[in-house]
Amino acid sequence: MPAIAQAAVTSTAPIPLVTRGSETKSATINWIWPGRIARAKLTLFAGEPGSGKSALAASITATVTTGGAYPCREGRAQQGAVLLVCPDADPDVLIPRLKAAGADLGRVQLMRHVEGAKGPRRFDLATDLPVLAQAARSIKDLSLIVIDGLYVPAGRSATRAMQALLDPLAAFAESHRVGVAAILGLGFNEGSRRIAAFEAQALGAVRAAFALELDPAEARRRVLVQVKNDLAPDQGLIAFRIASRQLDRGQSAARVEFEPQHHPLSPREFAARQSRSLNSATTDAMEFLSALFGSARQLKVAQIEHEARAAGLLRANQQLTQSRPLRDARMAMGLGIIREGADSGAWVWAKAGTVESTLQDKPEVQPNPPTQSEGQSPLLSKAAAHPVTQPGQMQQVA
Repeated sequence: MPAIAQAAVTSTAPIPLVTRGSETKSATINWIWPGRIARAKLTLFAGEPGSGKSALAASITATVTTGGAYPCREGRAQQGAVLLVCPDADPDVLIPRLKAAGADLGRVQLMRHVEGAKGPRRFDLATDLPVLAQAARSIKDLSLIVIDGLYVPAGRSATRAMQALLDPLAAFAESHRVGVAAILGLGFNEGSRRIAAFEAQALGAVRAAFALELDPAEARRRVLVQVKNDLAPDQGLIAFRIASRQLDRGQSAARVEFEPQHHPLSPREFAARQSRSLNSATTDAMEFLSALFGSARQLKVAQIEHEARAAGLLRANQQLTQSRPLRDARMAMGLGIIREGADSGAWVWAKAGTVESTLQDKPEVQPNPPTQSEGQSPLLSKAAAHPVTQPGQMQQVA
């Protein structure tokens, strides 16, 4: 018998499973959050402590359970039930947070523990998928499962451990035709663990992944950045803040308040700004600009130049565009360059969200613009060239 034929009949040999494309069925994507969370698919949200992960989970839960509107005119949710798996949650914190987000608590099912052989114990995703399936089948009109409490494994095998957690969860979402949003916690500045969370191999079964990042331009602003999306084009960065809402009896809880328009940078430009190399001169320039701006939304270029000369950051006849540390600091802080008022108005540096005018196509076009030899990054020049949007009133997800 030929060796190939012999291998085909050997019980231990793998056999290829080949299907014609014309015979392979595909289903239309059923969106829970258009462009971001789909039914029967796994979506990942990841962020460091304090990035607003749990508040965002409560906000998504509120939107689904009330059939509310998503931020930045990204559509409305079809009303349904949500199973919130939260093994580490404190009900005294979680319930007020859901109320603050506006959730319909009658459509929220909570699972913190499972009944084990020795009594109740914490839910463990690695072993309790059958229990999760049982819970999902018991909930009428279940639209979304939110798992708030995943953490990046440590060690050399972190990527493989992430894959071992996420692959079965993605298969679960598909087999039960329910959307799954996993909220993943990252440690502070733990580079290797952070990288493991977004390894292509670890995200293989994840259909969409988003990172919650702090915006260096404004300490209170968080940004939802798309890392991966197999199902839809990028919708744009969503910016939000964590606010406090007063409830009954003087109780308060954190809630998400979204800005009504997408963040002016693209995910790629935001990442480039985050990764800029900050030497000591640029760091000093950032501290100077931060102190100079204070709570101001914009400052005239002439005023910044005057103060920079007084601080020793500019020479007597040097302009802002001729100082690399100040230019790099502006980019890192996300400050745009716009006209104040009419076309003949003064040039100003402005924080993202200011709308006094339209950002110019060439961000460094001012009197005596810099030359090409000054080495400005083309990518970051493009980032600064995005139109600045008006934040207006903060908008809360229902």
